[in-house]
Amino acid sequence: MDDEPLAQAWAAVLLAGGAGRRLGGADKAALTRDDGVRLLDAVVTAMEGAAQVVVVGPQRTTSRQVTWTREEPAGSGPLAAVAAGLAAVNPDIPFVVVCAVDQPAAGRAVHELLRRLGLPGREPSPSAVLVDRDGRRQPLLSAHRVEALRLHLARLGDLRDRPARLLLGDAVVDCPDVWDAARDVDTPEQARSLGWHV
Repeated sequence: MDDEPLAQAWAAVLLAGGAGRRLGGADKAALTRDDGVRLLDAVVTAMEGAAQVVVVGPQRTTSRQVTWTREEPAGSGPLAAVAAGLAAVNPDIPFVVVCAVDQPAAGRAVHELLRRLGLPGREPSPSAVLVDRDGRRQPLLSAHRVEALRLHLARLGDLRDRPARLLLGDAVVDCPDVWDAARDVDTPEQARSLGWHV
């Protein structure tokens, strides 16, 4: 895969419907920096090069045109949200990046994740996942072949309230997080350390 066709061939599915419990119930997507940029807009901007950006969560204004959708029922967990986002992806787009709204640095890793779906000299993989600096896979920062992900989710059956780790099947390529792209905003302390205000 070379970069030019790939740049036109992927969509981003952003999960922005979480309850923000560890942030005291604050809306993560609405966190702001000193310059007034909201976290949702920062992550949308980080998906530069995506042919389509789908946001799964309550509709808000954004700096870029996005496709809005919700999981049913709302708040039924990350797998249900990914499935809802995937259903809204244009049918001619073969690759998708899944990203949580609280990972503003995610864009640093996106193109490498996509590249690893078809590294030269290897069998094409259905999925690639970022592995953080503690060696943990981060399923909510991953890239997938759309058809393979659809089949995988269908095999799982009922997706409501199931853990995000199930997003990954057996044939997954790991991508070391050399950019600290998986660093997220879960607590007020993390928000402050990254320059976001609750």
